[in-house]
Amino acid sequence: KKPVANYTTNEKPAATTPAQSEPAAETLTADEAKAIALKDANLTDATFVKIELDRDDGVTFYEIEFRSNGYEYEYEVSATTGKVLDKSVDRDDD
Repeated sequence: KKPVANYTTNEKPAATTPAQSEPAAETLTADEAKAIALKDANLTDATFVKIELDRDDGVTFYEIEFRSNGYEYEYEVSATTGKVLDKSVDRDDD
C-alpha cells in the first residue's frame, strides 16, 4: 500500500514533476481555445499563425497568434478554464 501524503490545509500541492505536469483531462482543444480568442476579439474569422500548448508556473495554456483586418492578435488562453490570461493587439506590419 502506498503512503498517503499528509496535508495541513485543503489545498493540493502544485505540480512539480513532469509526471504531474500532464494536462488535465478537461483540457480544452486547440479549436476551443481559438474560438475563445476569436470571441474575445469580437471576430468571426481570422488567419491563424500559431497555436501552441505551453506550461508556465504550473499553468497550462494555449499561445495563439492570428491576423485579421490589418491587425495581429496574440492571446494566452488557459487550457483548463478557458479564461483569457493575456492578450495584445498590434497593427500587422507584414
